[in-house]
Amino acid sequence: EAHRLTAEKFPALAVLAPHPEVRNSGATGGYAQTKPSEATQIKAEEVKTPASSESLQASASTEAKSMTVHVRNVKGDVSFTVACDGTWTAKQLREKVMASAPTGFASPDSVCVLALKGKFLGEGPEPLSQLGLTDGAQVIAVIKSAAKPA
Repeated sequence: EAHRLTAEKFPALAVLAPHPEVRNSGATGGYAQTKPSEATQIKAEEVKTPASSESLQASASTEAKSMTVHVRNVKGDVSFTVACDGTWTAKQLREKVMASAPTGFASPDSVCVLALKGKFLGEGPEPLSQLGLTDGAQVIAVIKSAAKPA
């Protein structure tokens, strides 16, 4: 069924993979048809290859990925936004959240733990973009009282 519909809707492809139930009326649907035997040979020198995936990842990791994150407390009665970068770690984001929080959000000696999509963001070296944080994402800030010395 899919093959038949493709051959009907895209006559240029029907030349390459004809379907027995589709009659080629010669209509090209606005596309120039080329028979496989008439296809032009492309030399390897003429083909531009994209940069290797390693170099693309290296350049992507060094580029700043500016994003805005929506932060709210567990109850949902306090919320604010924080500008951050996709290359930051969870620790850097947590520090920015505490610095940008409205007055009374957390006491200075409290501990903040951030949660994204039901999972706590750890202390690892992974950038926020690898942790699944995207522009406009919502993060829950769980505020815990600092442990009192015994």
